[in-house]
Amino acid sequence: MYHKSASKDVRPFFEAATLEEAIAGAQIRLFENQPFTDAASFVIEEQEVSRLAIAVKPNLSEATLDGGSIKRSKLTLAVTAFNPFLKKTSLVGKFPLAKPAPDEIAIGAEVLERLGGGSNITIEIALCLAEALTKEAGKPFMQGHWLSKKSFDLRPPKPVPRRFLWKKAENRW
Repeated sequence: MYHKSASKDVRPFFEAATLEEAIAGAQIRLFENQPFTDAASFVIEEQEVSRLAIAVKPNLSEATLDGGSIKRSKLTLAVTAFNPFLKKTSLVGKFPLAKPAPDEIAIGAEVLERLGGGSNITIEIALCLAEALTKEAGKPFMQGHWLSKKSFDLRPPKPVPRRFLWKKAENRW
């Protein structure tokens, strides 16, 4: 008997393997006047949610894009944000790579509001096919197939188990 436990992100596109690392240098900034960082996971306290001013830097590797087997004009950069608890996804922006990619992409407050505020979201930057290609073995062909992806997780702090809370009446743990 077969039971599916989790979906896997497998992309057997051997012809596009050179593009897999195109977004590896992507960075994120969570608050205004804060430097960009390579970190992929963050804990957002409840009092920090109102200060969020999220922006991402794709830092696309131009050498990787130019050396890829798929022409740059057939690629697009997509930025999405989703809340796994609410099961909602929002497309922040789609940027065709026929033109130069933006240096910085802001995730607006309205996007965070639609997704429950910003303390339980995942932001993904993906290099995708802008248009469908002819079907060939080992090559992506459907519009939207992603070739390279990087995710940034913003999560609330984990609650402290009740057994670890201080019992004032007994002055003990």
